[in-house]
Amino acid sequence: MTFANAATKGLNNREGDLYQFFQEKVANLVQVNGGDHYFNWKTFECFDSNCPHPVRTKSYLRLTSENFPITQMEKSFISIRIKLLVKLDKALTGFENDRKKLIRVFIGLKNSAEFFGKLDTICNNVMCKNTQDEAVREQFAYNCLKPRAEKATAKYSHSTWDNVSSFSESVCGIYVPLSELADGFEHSYNMELVIPYTDLLKYQAFMLYPNSICGELKELVETSTDAFIWAPISPSVVKNALEIWNGDVMSIKLPDYYGITNKFTQCGNPASIISSITKQNEENDEEIDPRLLMVQDDGTYKYNISNVTLSVTNCIVEQMRTNIAGFAVKPHVLDQLRQLLQTPIIIPSQTLDRRHFPNAAGPNGIDTTTDIALNSCTNITVVFPKNSNDATCFDNIMYENVQLFVNKHAIPDTELQTVGARFYQLQLVANELDGPLEATKEFENSFTDALNNMDEGSPDYGKRRSNCRDDGTSFGINFQLERANAGYVFDGVDYGSVTVPITFRGKPMFKGNNDTYYNFSVKDDGTVDTTRHPPPAELWLCIDCYFTMDAKNGLVYHGYKIPPEYY
Repeated sequence: MTFANAATKGLNNREGDLYQFFQEKVANLVQVNGGDHYFNWKTFECFDSNCPHPVRTKSYLRLTSENFPITQMEKSFISIRIKLLVKLDKALTGFENDRKKLIRVFIGLKNSAEFFGKLDTICNNVMCKNTQDEAVREQFAYNCLKPRAEKATAKYSHSTWDNVSSFSESVCGIYVPLSELADGFEHSYNMELVIPYTDLLKYQAFMLYPNSICGELKELVETSTDAFIWAPISPSVVKNALEIWNGDVMSIKLPDYYGITNKFTQCGNPASIISSITKQNEENDEEIDPRLLMVQDDGTYKYNISNVTLSVTNCIVEQMRTNIAGFAVKPHVLDQLRQLLQTPIIIPSQTLDRRHFPNAAGPNGIDTTTDIALNSCTNITVVFPKNSNDATCFDNIMYENVQLFVNKHAIPDTELQTVGARFYQLQLVANELDGPLEATKEFENSFTDALNNMDEGSPDYGKRRSNCRDDGTSFGINFQLERANAGYVFDGVDYGSVTVPITFRGKPMFKGNNDTYYNFSVKDDGTVDTTRHPPPAELWLCIDCYFTMDAKNGLVYHGYKIPPEYY
């Protein structure tokens, strides 16, 4: 076993020093109980705008309850039930032949917390003034860095590509048969979401909150459909699952290859799906592509692939509740806590500030500058939307000679290429995923799976690939401004009120039709659409901030500041 593995395995069970082990571990296996043997859950409906109400309606949620002196923030969660209305941009044909409903698409969210578009915390009916207008992107940026094990089984909260592509039920979304959407009209579907408090970036460090001392918390929320995604599912995968569930072997032979889009797509944008089913006969035998044939008892059918757009047309929030975990405390312990909280306690937090570069990419790359005042900035993530509505789906741009300049200082000091071992390792370190925490597969693929043929010995070197093996839509270049492995420290760049130039430069690795960022759109016939180009790149500034809680002032938000004693 390696030293690193041994150290990780023994983090909470150090047995080398036997005296210390028995003194600190064994002798303290049972802790003193400060509670009074009372734990329970309290559930509250949203108020001010009662359900049902349309999406983007502002409503209040109770985060704590006066029934509990102490709220377990890390256990509490928000549960939401919605009615989602969706439609395709055109009608599909031949889907009456999909009698087993094998052709399906996934509709949902990468992370349930992305359902909130705006957030604001209120303590004792006083606004904490931490309004977050970019909550959708903030929760995406935060949750895509969560480790693989944490997200894989969080049904209703997260959707990993492994689970979605395997037709697993452990996802934050639903699977819809295309035969139901084939008429091109609007259809409604019910969906449930679960949002743990700690899936919200601002509350990542909250554990126990003494609301009986510091005041009751509420959250003013505004919901959004900007983050919804969709993806076609392989009919072969659906067939295998239905056969197991129903105990019924289907006498249907399916193709080995489909050519459907093999990644998440933002709702409102096109993806390649099975758009028609055509029955074959002797007259058109010569036209049959054996890769796309479905054989049923009544004949042979061909799957036809084309670009189709699925859009969310409306959303109704039918129920929105907070599920609050809490417990009572012994009187003398509560007195001790009240005395302790005469002095404010600092709770670290973060927020995301979204900016845009003024200039978009051109055929020769990007060289663009904007002026920003950086305050307690720990990371600058540059993201590259291809469509104006992209909020949580971003592909690798396949660039080289990439560098960020902050106040004319190069970060890093040598240029990058957005695929390869060095770039991937830098991203792991920048996102604190280079240790025992394992990144999700889609996060890895975003930095390791190229969109072009990278085999220099191949005659097709540089040619764009027609599809991807797995989802890789969590791409963004994270430029690290603070040291890693330092825990919670205020260590970012801070220029106060002085604006400094931020410059991003990079060149496409492959130009023309093989530039998968500048010429990203591909038509149904496989040719590149050279009339569509991406909007300007965005800067997502991750900024350190903090809350203080004390008996006198309750919970107070301090944005873009560093506590004097932590300088």
